[in-house]
Amino acid sequence: PAPPPNNAKHTADITKVAWNTQVAHILASAAQNGSCYIWDLRQKKAWCELRDPTGGCVSDVAWNPDQGLHLVTASGDDKNPVLKLWDLRSSTSL
Repeated sequence: PAPPPNNAKHTADITKVAWNTQVAHILASAAQNGSCYIWDLRQKKAWCELRDPTGGCVSDVAWNPDQGLHLVTASGDDKNPVLKLWDLRSSTSL
């Protein structure tokens, strides 16, 4: 039998997706509600969820081209931009 479906999903419109530059089966997706999921496509499920504590729209995501466990998220507006560097070894921002 097939494994049970993964319940992880975005609950708002997706704003950006980005392929990991070091690990071809890893993808990040960001949404308007401040969530960013890291997907493991081999396992067919979310590996972790990163959240903007303000709940603001994550407008962009980008992987560090030299380190497959570092991801930058951009949120806020033009007057108050917020960039966060996430270390996925601990799923925390630096």
